[in-house]
Amino acid sequence: MSGAPPTMPAILRAARALAPFAAALAPACAGGSREGSPTAASAVASGQIVFDALELTQGGARDFAIELPEDALVLRIRLECARADLDLHAWLGADEDGESELHAESESGSEELWIDRFSDPPLRSGRWTMRVLWPHAEAPRVGEKRLERASYTLRADVFLPRTDGELAAGVAQASVLEPETGGFRTFAVDVPEGARALRIDLLDTPSDLDLYARHGGPAVRLDRDVAFAQHPWGLETLLLTRDGDPPLEPGRWFVDVVDAVDPARPSPFRILATLGEAPPRELLAIAPIEVDEDGGPLALALACVVELAAGESLGSGTLVSEDGWILTNEHVVGAEEGAEVVVSVTRDLRLPPFETFRGRVVRADGERDLALVRVERGFYGQPLPEGYRFPALAIGKEVRVPRVGEPLWVVGFPSTGGWGSRVSVTVTRGIVSGLEHSAFGALIKTDAEIALGNSGGAALDGEGRFVGVPSSLVESGSGQIGFVHPLATVPAEWRGVIRGGAGR
Repeated sequence: MSGAPPTMPAILRAARALAPFAAALAPACAGGSREGSPTAASAVASGQIVFDALELTQGGARDFAIELPEDALVLRIRLECARADLDLHAWLGADEDGESELHAESESGSEELWIDRFSDPPLRSGRWTMRVLWPHAEAPRVGEKRLERASYTLRADVFLPRTDGELAAGVAQASVLEPETGGFRTFAVDVPEGARALRIDLLDTPSDLDLYARHGGPAVRLDRDVAFAQHPWGLETLLLTRDGDPPLEPGRWFVDVVDAVDPARPSPFRILATLGEAPPRELLAIAPIEVDEDGGPLALALACVVELAAGESLGSGTLVSEDGWILTNEHVVGAEEGAEVVVSVTRDLRLPPFETFRGRVVRADGERDLALVRVERGFYGQPLPEGYRFPALAIGKEVRVPRVGEPLWVVGFPSTGGWGSRVSVTVTRGIVSGLEHSAFGALIKTDAEIALGNSGGAALDGEGRFVGVPSSLVESGSGQIGFVHPLATVPAEWRGVIRGGAGR
C-alpha cells in the first residue's frame, strides 16, 4: 500500500429512522430571529432531542452547537419538520464558513447530514455549529393562509471508536452496517510474530463497502498509518505485508468496514481474515452464468449485460461471444488498451451484480465511443474453469437497424436503478424516435431511459434482438433524448477479432 487515502465527497442522505440512543428532552427555545440572522447557538449533547419552533415569515434561523472530542468518528444530524421544508447546515467553529459548510436541502421535510472521516471536509474535533433555517423570503401557504411558525425536532449523534468483534484467522464472521452503528463496524485481529501477511476479504455484500486497517488502535484519522481498500464494488480485499506501506507488524490490528457512500442504509456482509497472501480456497469457485429459459425475449440479455468497473468509473457492457468478449462504450472503460476491468454478473435479479471476472481493454475507439473488453480470469486472479462458456448476444454479419416507431428496450445498470450504493440490472422501454447522421453511420434516437451507468449496455428490438449500444443522453430544458450506437457502427475488424478469438 502506498500514498495517503483519498477523501470522499460529502454525502447528503435520505431520511431514515432515528438511532435508539437515550434521548433527553431539551427546553424549547424561542422562535428564530428575523432576516435569517439567528440568536446565539444553544448547546446540545449527543443523543439529545431538541423540540423547537421556527418563525417563517422573514426567513427564520436557529443555531445549535455540539462539542466533538478528538476521537469522534461520525457526526449524524437529523432534522424533522412535518409542515415546512426547513434546511439544515453545519460547519466547524462558531462563525459561518461558506467553503467548509455542509448542507442538507432536500424537499422531503426530513433532512440528514453525515459528517465523518470521509467527508469533504472531514470530521474534526471541536465545536460544530448546526443551523436550522427557512431559506425562502415568504412563508409557505397552507390552504388560504400562510404558515408563520413551524415546529421541528433536531438530533445530533456522535459516534466514537469501539470494537464490534474479534476476528480469528480462517473463520468468516457475519455482520451488518446500520445507521445505529454510524455506518461502520470495527473488528480486532491479532497478528502473531513471524506472520508475513494479513489478508482481509469482504464477502456477500450488496453494497459498495470499503476496508481500513491500523496497527495498535482504531483509525480515527486517515493518515499514512492507515491501510485501505477503496473501490466502487463491495468484495474488497485488503492485503498487508511486511514490505507494504504501512508495513505489517505483529500485534493487534483494528479493521474498519465502512459504507462511505450510504451509511444510512443497512448493509449485510461477511468478513474473513487469513494469514497469507493467497485468496482463500472458498473464494475461487466460478459458477456458470445461468439464463432463465422461461424468462421471455429479454432473458438472454439480462444474463449477458454485465456491470463494468474501470478505475472509479462504473458502467455496463454486453457479452457478445461464448469466450468472453464484451462490447461497451469507450467512455465507460477508457481509451488505454490493456487497462484492467472488473466484470460483475447478475446472479439474482433482485440484487446488484456479483463481482466475478477481471478482463482488459483490447480495442477502444473514441470517435465511435466503442470499446472491446476481453474476460481473462476470475475476480481473485484465478484461471477460468476449463471449457467455461459465457452466454452471448451475438453480433451477426448482417445487422438490422430497427425502423422509426418500433419498440426499443435498454438493459443496463443505471445509477438511478436502486436505493443503495450499488444497483440491480434494470430494463427501460421506449421506441425508436428517429435517426441521426454521424461521421461513422446513423445513430438511433430513443425516448427509452438512458441514465448514468447503463451506457455500454444493450439496446434490443421488440423481439429481444441485440441492435445497439446505448451511449449518451441529450437534455434541453425539460426534454431529453437518448442515443444508441447501432451494431452497424462496430468496426469490421472488431467483428473478426470477436469471431476469431484474437487478442487473448
